[in-house]
Amino acid sequence: MLTFREQQQFLSRQALHLILMPTEQCNFRCIYCYEDFKLGRMPPAVVAGVKALVQRRVGELKFLCIEWFGGEPLLAAETILELQSWVCSLCAARPGLRFSGQITTNGFLLRPSLFRRLLDAELRSYQIAIDGPRESHDRQRVRANGEGTFDEIWGNLVAMREETEPFTVLLRVHATQDNLASLKPFIGQLAAAFGQDPRFRLSLRAVEKLGGPNDHQLAVLDARQVRDLDDLKVVAREAGLAIHAGPFAELGALQGCYASAANSYVVRSNGDLAKCTVALRHPENRVGVLNQDGSVSLDSAKMLGWMRGVFSGDRETLSCPMNGLVEPRPWDSETKPPETLVQLGKLR
Repeated sequence: MLTFREQQQFLSRQALHLILMPTEQCNFRCIYCYEDFKLGRMPPAVVAGVKALVQRRVGELKFLCIEWFGGEPLLAAETILELQSWVCSLCAARPGLRFSGQITTNGFLLRPSLFRRLLDAELRSYQIAIDGPRESHDRQRVRANGEGTFDEIWGNLVAMREETEPFTVLLRVHATQDNLASLKPFIGQLAAAFGQDPRFRLSLRAVEKLGGPNDHQLAVLDARQVRDLDDLKVVAREAGLAIHAGPFAELGALQGCYASAANSYVVRSNGDLAKCTVALRHPENRVGVLNQDGSVSLDSAKMLGWMRGVFSGDRETLSCPMNGLVEPRPWDSETKPPETLVQLGKLR
């Protein structure tokens, strides 16, 4: 079972974590991607709804995290800048409120002029994937037109390094059987470029089959090769690179997946509310709708499904509540959910 303090981290109304998808279109077609790119840019009504929601909640918050996701979110950079700047201004008047802005981007559009504007809007945490040296990266992370992407991303990263202001970049390297052999020398390349800059951190992750159209072709690592990644982390540390071990999303000291928390929502570009950024097409993942006035319409039963680990105390469920989230729901027959869950899980 969770301690009372741990449970409250998942239920507290003093924290709010919003993963915003300003567009679900993307200029890349990475071989392991699971998204379908059917939705476009976030319309003004949804932007207004996000502002109204934050305005409703800001008075009771001690922690607010806005995380940008896509698609490729920088295809809608002006939407990001509008909302990010607005939230910053709102939070500036509340010194007791801790605000964090984060973005997961492929880095292709992150040229110095745009990066400067994002920093001015207090967007200072970046996650950017770069899958090995040029040859291996350009086999895995390709543009929609089939062209490679390494040179543009690398150039943007090097330009970011020249900025003197504080920020962090999580360099996420996805390992497959096809690029594993190239990663050790690539670590040397990363260390030479970024090893003396603590703002850059490395995350080595094995590619998984997450429901994309190329899953049957992915050369995922076997168990032994996954263990090899731990050896590469040692090599990286010895080369002077900082290693990032935990999830990118920050929600206090949350020990589990953000999707388990009552205070975490994905706002899709059409205004739908979800819990998980991976299972976007799963019917259980559409838990509600954000209205233009900032109110929300939630499916309580679906919400309870995502949050069941908070009350069972099962750590495996907390770490990935999508696992086992199938009909029938455990409370549909003989048991009812705790009343506190129904109340604390709601956004007012």
